[in-house]
Amino acid sequence: MSNNEDQIIAHIQKGDFAGGLELANQTLQQTPDDIAILNTRAFIHSRLRKFPEALADYNRVLELAPENAYFYLNRAHFYEDTGNFPAAINDFSRSIELDNNRAETFYDRAVIRHRMNDIKGAIADYDEALKRNPQYIKAYNNRGNDRFMVGDVQGALSDFETALSINASDVDALINRGNLYPRTGRLDAALADFTKALELQPQAYDIYYNRGNSYMAKGAIDAGIADFTKAIQLRPDFLAAYNNRGGAYLQKQQFDAAMADISVVLKHQPTNPDALTKRGMLHAKKHDFQQAITDYTQALKLQPTNPIILFQRSLVYADMKNWLAAIQDMQSALANKLPPPYVPQAQAALAQFQKMK
Repeated sequence: MSNNEDQIIAHIQKGDFAGGLELANQTLQQTPDDIAILNTRAFIHSRLRKFPEALADYNRVLELAPENAYFYLNRAHFYEDTGNFPAAINDFSRSIELDNNRAETFYDRAVIRHRMNDIKGAIADYDEALKRNPQYIKAYNNRGNDRFMVGDVQGALSDFETALSINASDVDALINRGNLYPRTGRLDAALADFTKALELQPQAYDIYYNRGNSYMAKGAIDAGIADFTKAIQLRPDFLAAYNNRGGAYLQKQQFDAAMADISVVLKHQPTNPDALTKRGMLHAKKHDFQQAITDYTQALKLQPTNPIILFQRSLVYADMKNWLAAIQDMQSALANKLPPPYVPQAQAALAQFQKMK
């Protein structure tokens, strides 16, 4: 490493990118094809958001060293950072052609493939990364999440458990497994994972939120409210926690508290269909049926086939003695795969509405 390169890197380490750029320019005036300095200047340009200049430098580096896998990686990360994912994939692939022993390159390409919604391609790349590094915890976590996305619940669980066998205190794996366990009915195991994760990261608002959801699924509403409240204390703009706490208050029939939380959500997200549905339910509880219909109808504009919203609006139409509308919504709710716990009530209600027509 040259003395000038040392000085440029010292500028970068201090956050003095302008100073590093000035020195890099001076050096390249004397030695314009210095690959190391060009590569470093490309990085500085990128940090200064001078993207055309950065790309020009990365391109020149690869003109000078077209068989260097490392330099393709650098340009690939530049393309990733600037949102040009297809170009990033091409450069990661070229780097792999030149050196296919590096687990991190397969991992990096998998991340981009995931972002491009090529989930199966991402899984295949994580497979290759793990062949080269069987201790690669991040790859297990990411592959587990992608396996879950394609419906491979057991494969996902296996990946999270392998990650935890390598490091029992890996917070990401604990969270991922905690989120997965409820899908297999293991709510207590989910709570245990989230609780351990919170011991390791006690200020992590998202873990309180996740544990709150598990408490709610278990029917422990007060514990769920406590966790949602803690999440909001740690991150006051966490709208999902307000929304779910509002739902918990609704279950406890604390309607004013529920309305306060749902109002916070809708102030910032006026087209949130779940919050609109909850507010519709609150209006219905207060016998403000027309306002309930307005909220449900707005929610259905966003999710026209949502069976829960159709079910709820049907009940309000029935309260208003609008039997034809009630019948139509209940039939649509059943036709759109209303969740099984609701089906007996829906079938009984539909039969009653048809008698009243």
